[in-house]
Amino acid sequence: MLKKIILSVIFLSTIMLVAACQDEPDKNPIDQAYDALSIGFQGADSIEGIKEDITLPTTIEDIEGITVTWTSESEDIISVSGKVFRTNEDVTLVLTAHIVLGTEERYKFFEVTVLRLEDSRGPVIYGAKDFYVDEGASEIDYLLGVYAIDDMDGAVEVIVDASKVNVNVPGVYEVIYTAKDSAGNETTVTIDVTVETKPLETISAVKLKNNGTNVKTSGNITAYYKTDTNVIVYLEDDISSIKIIAPLEFETYLDLYKTFEVRGTKNVLNQRIVIDNVKDIRLISEDSLTPNLVASNKLSSYNEKLVQVYGLVHEIHTTVHTTYNLLSLTGHLKLVIPSDMETSLKTDIQSKLRTSNLGLGVHITGVVEKQGSDYVVLLTNPDQVTFEANIDIQEVTTIIHTVVDIPSFEGYITTNLDFLTNNDLPFGSTITYTSSNETVLSNQGQVTRLEDDTAVTLSYVIEFNGVVIKEATFNLVISGTSAIYTGYYASLAGKTGGLLQTELTKIISNYRYRSYDAARDILQISDRDPNNSNNIILIYNRASVRSTWDGGKTWNREHVWPQSFLSNSHEKADLHNLKPANEGINSSRGNLSFKDAVQSSYGKVTGGWFPGDEDKGD
Repeated sequence: MLKKIILSVIFLSTIMLVAACQDEPDKNPIDQAYDALSIGFQGADSIEGIKEDITLPTTIEDIEGITVTWTSESEDIISVSGKVFRTNEDVTLVLTAHIVLGTEERYKFFEVTVLRLEDSRGPVIYGAKDFYVDEGASEIDYLLGVYAIDDMDGAVEVIVDASKVNVNVPGVYEVIYTAKDSAGNETTVTIDVTVETKPLETISAVKLKNNGTNVKTSGNITAYYKTDTNVIVYLEDDISSIKIIAPLEFETYLDLYKTFEVRGTKNVLNQRIVIDNVKDIRLISEDSLTPNLVASNKLSSYNEKLVQVYGLVHEIHTTVHTTYNLLSLTGHLKLVIPSDMETSLKTDIQSKLRTSNLGLGVHITGVVEKQGSDYVVLLTNPDQVTFEANIDIQEVTTIIHTVVDIPSFEGYITTNLDFLTNNDLPFGSTITYTSSNETVLSNQGQVTRLEDDTAVTLSYVIEFNGVVIKEATFNLVISGTSAIYTGYYASLAGKTGGLLQTELTKIISNYRYRSYDAARDILQISDRDPNNSNNIILIYNRASVRSTWDGGKTWNREHVWPQSFLSNSHEKADLHNLKPANEGINSSRGNLSFKDAVQSSYGKVTGGWFPGDEDKGD
């Protein structure tokens, strides 16, 4: 009986299980993938605490056609490839899985926590180094330029123990710097402080010392750069400046424009006074230096001094240049990268100055140095260089007008004209000449003389970046070849240019000198009244008076160009410059220069003397 009951129970259970299975259909593959998808962890890591990189699956095993892509709420903490970046604090974020099967898609979200880094490293102390102090120094700032940085806490406090230092007794003393982070990690640095008896001297006084003398001076650092073996420093005080050659280890402690104390040896290197064998370079003040703004033609007054200069890019700069030429209103400005500068810094400066933007303004801060006969500005830091945002066309125009000597032409032309070319102009600007008659004057300035004089119009246009910045027109005459010279000028026949000028000089050099006294008689002839041969016509009032000389009572001799402006007796007696005049009018004129006026009669006018309509221009 018991056996039958057991069999009945088993039978009924089987029937119920089969029925239950028939009620639950098979899951969709994408739902199966959703359920199966999980993140892979290393070691003891879990979703609540991650230290190592994780695995983010892109497929699901045993389910074909499934693709999974991931996004991270913060890729700085966990990347989509599973790379983990820990910081100094715990970070909780969401990773999102996008599951796709054909046209179906599902999203699954995982909230995970990346644990902070364990802090096992102490802070790093910067700026602590051996230094020197003067015997009897009243105040020593041991923390000047010294600071500490912790990789977890950032800046932390530095404690200094200088209890062993006795500034009243020369010697070497130990100073200890200590910095501790929030995790209790501690760092100490020990330095030596040397107390010595050494007066602080000006740079000018140091320069007068014998070579090999140990010196101590101070000033503002105006520039510095590394070579392969040293750091070159330029130091400037209120009066003078000096170049310093120091070991590379000091480069870390330098700070542009602030005040430093330097101890080393005064020497001469390559005919230049320097401080080498440097024992100490120490920051003593945050006081900074402001450079002077200096014109390019005044650099010689600022040798070895810090200056600010400005100019426009005058040539294309490439990444292999070590010298650069700018152009300003006061002329050319040369910039130079020191030849001994280490390669990486040189490359940074070359990259900063690389440009083909001709005419663009550049501001430079640097130290002046004499190289040969030139005064140049040294480029020692890319931060010295600042470009303007845009080209200033008006500035370009002003500089071209100022620094370029553009020739003008006038009158009669017998020889070829010397035109400017594009190579004569800065900033890539161009000049174009146009002749109205290329038969006699080509656009290149070539002159072809015809038999008769030929009028021609010559014009030019200067352009920069397609903008006209200067233009002009000249009305000329190309001299013909048929000119006939006779009598006094017969010797000029066939001559042009320099030969013509030489012959004219010969002609006018053959003259007979007449004295100033003789002018009294000659003026009676040259200025005779055509209507009365016994009279002469006076200048200014045009009066007709007796020509006989009576000692200056009736008329005297007037110098058209005032006598007080003449330098010798020959000039005083020049008959071309003498006219008979009324003595009172002559005296009233004095030495006033002639000046035109709208009035018709002679007399004083604003700024000069008007000779009258009848005489002006004679």
